[in-house]
Amino acid sequence: MDFCILGRIEVNTGRRTLPLGSVQQRRLLGLLLAHPGDAVSVDRIIEALWRDTNPPAAPERTVQSYVSRLRGVVGDGRVVRRSTGYAFDLSGARLDAVEFEKAVRAARGRPSAEALAALEGALSWWGGEPPPSRASAM
Repeated sequence: MDFCILGRIEVNTGRRTLPLGSVQQRRLLGLLLAHPGDAVSVDRIIEALWRDTNPPAAPERTVQSYVSRLRGVVGDGRVVRRSTGYAFDLSGARLDAVEFEKAVRAARGRPSAEALAALEGALSWWGGEPPPSRASAM
Protein backbone atom coordinates (compact mmCIF):
# COMPACT_ATOMS: atom_id res chain seq x y z
CA MET A 1 0.00 0.00 0.00
CA ASP A 2 1.34 3.44 -0.90
CA PHE A 3 0.39 6.60 0.97
CA CYS A 4 0.83 9.92 -0.78
CA ILE A 5 1.07 13.40 0.72
CA LEU A 6 3.32 15.04 -1.88
CA GLY A 7 0.63 16.58 -4.07
CA ARG A 8 -2.82 15.15 -3.56
CA ILE A 9 -3.42 13.03 -0.48
CA GLU A 10 -4.05 9.52 -1.76
CA VAL A 11 -3.90 5.87 -0.80
CA ASN A 12 -2.97 3.46 -3.59
CA THR A 13 -3.16 -0.30 -3.44
CA GLY A 14 -1.25 -0.86 -6.67
CA ARG A 15 -4.45 -1.56 -8.57
CA ARG A 16 -6.55 1.38 -7.51
CA THR A 17 -6.76 4.60 -5.55
CA LEU A 18 -8.94 4.25 -2.46
CA PRO A 19 -11.75 6.75 -1.79
CA LEU A 20 -10.89 8.92 1.20
CA GLY A 21 -14.11 10.80 1.76
CA SER A 22 -14.49 14.34 3.02
CA VAL A 23 -11.99 17.18 3.17
CA GLN A 24 -11.72 16.70 6.94
CA GLN A 25 -10.97 13.01 6.54
CA ARG A 26 -8.22 13.83 4.01
CA ARG A 27 -6.83 16.42 6.39
CA LEU A 28 -6.80 13.86 9.18
CA LEU A 29 -4.91 11.35 7.04
CA GLY A 30 -2.46 14.01 5.86
CA LEU A 31 -1.80 15.17 9.41
CA LEU A 32 -1.19 11.65 10.69
CA LEU A 33 1.04 10.80 7.72
CA ALA A 34 3.06 13.96 8.26
CA HIS A 35 4.02 12.46 11.65
CA PRO A 36 4.17 8.68 10.99
CA GLY A 37 4.34 6.67 14.17
CA ASP A 38 4.05 9.73 16.40
CA ALA A 39 0.97 10.52 18.45
CA VAL A 40 -0.92 13.56 17.23
CA SER A 41 -3.06 15.04 19.98
CA VAL A 42 -6.79 15.24 19.58
CA ASP A 43 -6.53 19.01 20.18
CA ARG A 44 -4.07 19.33 17.28
CA ILE A 45 -6.35 17.22 15.08
CA ILE A 46 -9.34 19.41 15.92
CA GLU A 47 -7.31 22.54 15.11
CA ALA A 48 -6.24 21.09 11.74
CA LEU A 49 -9.66 19.77 10.74
CA TRP A 50 -11.53 22.98 11.42
CA ARG A 51 -8.83 25.57 10.83
CA ASP A 52 -11.09 27.52 8.46
CA THR A 53 -14.38 27.12 10.33
CA ASN A 54 -15.82 26.60 13.78
CA PRO A 55 -15.64 22.99 15.02
CA PRO A 56 -18.87 21.08 15.63
CA ALA A 57 -20.46 21.00 19.08
CA ALA A 58 -18.68 17.73 20.01
CA PRO A 59 -15.43 17.78 18.00
CA GLU A 60 -13.83 14.86 19.88
CA ARG A 61 -16.73 12.61 18.89
CA THR A 62 -16.48 13.80 15.29
CA VAL A 63 -12.75 13.03 15.27
CA GLN A 64 -13.56 9.51 16.52
CA SER A 65 -16.02 9.14 13.65
CA TYR A 66 -13.41 10.26 11.08
CA VAL A 67 -10.85 7.88 12.59
CA SER A 68 -13.35 5.02 12.37
CA ARG A 69 -14.06 5.77 8.70
CA LEU A 70 -10.36 6.14 7.95
CA ARG A 71 -9.68 2.75 9.56
CA GLY A 72 -12.30 1.28 7.25
CA VAL A 73 -10.35 2.57 4.25
CA VAL A 74 -6.72 1.92 5.27
CA GLY A 75 -7.15 -1.05 7.60
CA ASP A 76 -8.02 -1.24 11.25
CA GLY A 77 -4.46 -1.57 12.57
CA ARG A 78 -3.04 1.48 10.80
CA VAL A 79 -4.62 4.27 12.87
CA VAL A 80 -3.83 3.52 16.49
CA ARG A 81 -5.07 5.24 19.62
CA ARG A 82 -2.42 6.61 21.92
CA SER A 83 -3.03 8.21 25.31
CA THR A 84 -2.79 11.73 23.88
CA GLY A 85 -4.29 11.16 20.45
CA TYR A 86 -3.76 9.04 17.36
CA ALA A 87 -0.76 7.73 15.42
CA PHE A 88 -0.38 6.18 11.98
CA ASP A 89 1.44 2.85 11.60
CA LEU A 90 3.21 2.62 8.24
CA SER A 91 4.45 -0.97 8.74
CA GLY A 92 4.66 -2.74 5.40
CA ALA A 93 3.62 0.37 3.48
CA ARG A 94 5.38 3.21 1.68
CA LEU A 95 4.98 6.95 2.22
CA ASP A 96 5.98 9.11 -0.73
CA ALA A 97 7.59 11.75 1.51
CA VAL A 98 9.85 9.14 3.13
CA GLU A 99 10.80 7.67 -0.27
CA PHE A 100 11.50 11.19 -1.57
CA GLU A 101 13.84 11.91 1.35
CA LYS A 102 15.65 8.58 0.85
CA ALA A 103 16.25 9.37 -2.83
CA VAL A 104 17.55 12.87 -2.01
CA ARG A 105 19.93 11.43 0.60
CA ALA A 106 21.13 8.87 -1.96
CA ALA A 107 22.07 11.72 -4.31
CA ARG A 108 24.39 13.40 -1.81
CA GLY A 109 28.08 12.88 -2.43
CA ARG A 110 27.53 10.97 -5.67
CA PRO A 111 29.09 11.80 -9.03
CA SER A 112 26.92 14.19 -11.05
CA ALA A 113 25.28 11.60 -13.32
CA GLU A 114 24.38 9.33 -10.39
CA ALA A 115 23.16 12.27 -8.32
CA LEU A 116 20.97 13.44 -11.19
CA ALA A 117 19.45 9.97 -11.56
CA ALA A 118 18.74 9.80 -7.81
CA LEU A 119 17.16 13.26 -7.83
CA GLU A 120 15.01 12.35 -10.82
CA GLY A 121 13.89 9.32 -8.84
CA ALA A 122 13.04 11.60 -5.92
CA LEU A 123 10.94 13.85 -8.14
CA SER A 124 8.98 10.85 -9.42
CA TRP A 125 7.42 10.60 -5.94
CA TRP A 126 5.70 13.98 -6.33
CA GLY A 127 2.07 13.37 -7.25
CA GLY A 128 1.36 16.60 -9.08
CA GLU A 129 0.02 19.86 -7.82
CA PRO A 130 -1.57 19.99 -4.38
CA PRO A 131 -5.28 20.81 -4.29
CA PRO A 132 -6.49 24.35 -3.59
CA SER A 133 -6.14 25.12 0.09
CA ARG A 134 -9.82 25.64 0.96
CA ALA A 135 -11.78 23.43 -1.44
CA SER A 136 -10.07 20.07 -1.13
CA ALA A 137 -6.96 20.59 0.93
CA MET A 138 -5.28 18.25 3.32
